[in-house]
Amino acid sequence: TLCPFSAKFIAEQLPRIFDNGLIDIVTLQLVPWGNAIIRPNKTFECQHGTDECKLNIIHACAIAFWPSVDYDNFIHYVCKGYKGTLPSACNYQDIENGPNEADHIHPRPVFYSLHPDKSA
Repeated sequence: TLCPFSAKFIAEQLPRIFDNGLIDIVTLQLVPWGNAIIRPNKTFECQHGTDECKLNIIHACAIAFWPSVDYDNFIHYVCKGYKGTLPSACNYQDIENGPNEADHIHPRPVFYSLHPDKSA
């Protein structure tokens, strides 16, 4: 994702559940979609532009080829190191190029404060 908030969460917060063992009691599923929309011609548009769409495809490839949670390091390093040029290892194109799982869900965005109001 090129969303600065999502990238920050993935690069800085998500690795903690692997480091502290919390992953052993959590079912983690990352869906590379964000605030993308599907156009009537079955193309999709990402909130942060075509580069974000490319990264979503790379993320989907990682999930398809590494279905275990071990792909977290791939996502972590891509998000941390992406500077507008796709890594050559990401050029594998042998999967369907389009929304699959995320096409069937329509979640309402939910926002949680990382700094809860302590006055309550």
